[in-house]
Amino acid sequence: MSFRFKQASCVAIGTFNIYVLRPNLLVDLGIVSSDTAAVKLETNLTQPGFRFSSQQLRATWTVRPDKVIVETTDPEKDCGSDLAVVLEALRWTPITALGSNFEFVSKTAPGRLAPFPKSEIDAAVLQSECVIVQSTIHVGIRESDQILNFQLSSDFSEFELACNVHREVQKGNSQPASNADSQNFARQFNSDRTKIEVIASRLFSIAITHDNVSTDTTALNVQERDSA
Repeated sequence: MSFRFKQASCVAIGTFNIYVLRPNLLVDLGIVSSDTAAVKLETNLTQPGFRFSSQQLRATWTVRPDKVIVETTDPEKDCGSDLAVVLEALRWTPITALGSNFEFVSKTAPGRLAPFPKSEIDAAVLQSECVIVQSTIHVGIRESDQILNFQLSSDFSEFELACNVHREVQKGNSQPASNADSQNFARQFNSDRTKIEVIASRLFSIAITHDNVSTDTTALNVQERDSA
């Protein structure tokens, strides 16, 4: 059974100065060219912050006082590398956590989950003459200092697989030292995706595709940790 790539994002949680992290900063850091006229800027009057995007960036940046999100629908875009460059420039910014997120969708039910496992809830619903319209399975795995989350949900017309790698940033001897950890975490974005795809393939007996490239357990030789 095959799932296709839908979108991905890299998220930094911390305390950000939204007046500093603007498109001009990305120009100064060489992430985007000086043609800021091609940048689309959006604001939300109900909360502080903004989002901006451009074809050159191949991503959408959401900047809020408590987080920065870099998200894309391009499977080849490394959201983490751009975010790491910004975090390095803002090395005095307190960062508490960093996450890599990946979403995949399928119109075909995986063999193990068609239908979802029966439970006492199913029996209770049937007795009440109601109908189950959505089911979800969640698996959380701790690997060293990171948590890997896999959530498979379905409304029985489409299956969605949401995967997350969550890392807490430990306080070091100085703020720049702690921030350096968050930069290293962000730079692991692509390797996080590879790991997530391999583990998800084995957990749910699926294949994951993006741009005609398939990830499954027969195509990759990856050393598994005991905790995975």
